[in-house]
Amino acid sequence: MTPSTRRPLTRTELSAVLAPLGGVVADRVLTGGLFASVQAAELTDGRTVVVKTGTPDDAATQCLLTYERDLLRGEAFMLGHAGRAPGVPSPAVLLLDLDRAVVDVDVLVVEHLPGVAWEGVRAELDPSVDARLGQGVGRVLAALHAVPLADDGAVGPARFGYPADGFALGAGTWPEAVALLVDAVLRDADRWGVDVQAGAVLRAVGRAGEALAEVVAPRLVHMDMWPGNVLVDAARGTVTGVVDFERGLFADPLMDLVGAEPLNVGAPSPTLLAGYRSGGGTLPLDPAAGTVSGLTAAADVRLALYRLYLNLIMTVETVPRAYDGAWVGPYLTSLAQGRATLLAHLG
Repeated sequence: MTPSTRRPLTRTELSAVLAPLGGVVADRVLTGGLFASVQAAELTDGRTVVVKTGTPDDAATQCLLTYERDLLRGEAFMLGHAGRAPGVPSPAVLLLDLDRAVVDVDVLVVEHLPGVAWEGVRAELDPSVDARLGQGVGRVLAALHAVPLADDGAVGPARFGYPADGFALGAGTWPEAVALLVDAVLRDADRWGVDVQAGAVLRAVGRAGEALAEVVAPRLVHMDMWPGNVLVDAARGTVTGVVDFERGLFADPLMDLVGAEPLNVGAPSPTLLAGYRSGGGTLPLDPAAGTVSGLTAAADVRLALYRLYLNLIMTVETVPRAYDGAWVGPYLTSLAQGRATLLAHLG
């Protein structure tokens, strides 16, 4: 039996962990994700906080992909940077326990943000409201990518990759970092016997070297801002919060166009792009290039490669996580079709 990546805390454990913040009067499990255990706890002072627990050690060795190690430390690190931008409604970190003095897993506690998950109400929204929310996400991404990093000694102006585990998946140049990221997920695929056309993927990465070299400065990238991680006020059509920074990295901002639309293999949505530009974000656009995305030829290659990278992750993780249900077959078929399209686009 595959061990679970989730480790919810009992009321006694929650009370012990949250003691520095106050007493616990109520708690509930927050649903919607497939990976971490997330709980809301109401404190005696009236505040509600969100408690996220790391993966238990037995599951970590059997279920996690390479890039998923030390995720809570990485998420706290990313949230610390995101908090610098007033245009990014990210939760403040209230407590981080990596010593496991109280419970047997890492624990991250953040403030509770208002709103409901965009994904949960999207089917009920008027198209005009949905479009405003898409633009709102674009503006949030633009603000996130504007966060200054050069003055941070832990990152510096030329450090790319995932901050978890001391930037184990990181490098001084973007082509080097991408090679490490792709190699890691291909090794994961080999470990669990998942055929993702590794040879074709490596050839695509090799051909993209010049395009990747155009990226010389890392930016803060969420990489998972799909509607399930976006909190909204549906009545006002506004974004009230963005959560789950655990998969964030320092990278090419174009990666966030991928994370916002994880199953898209074509051009980014016009609403997302419009919001990004209205928020002050700049994109390497070139209508004369004739690319489907509207980006320059080099940026179009990078976008397709990032879509391929996320496709590999989403494909491989289904095996160690032992996903089941009627949705898995069609989901894998869709990923395989998307991968074929992207590999063809890349050469």
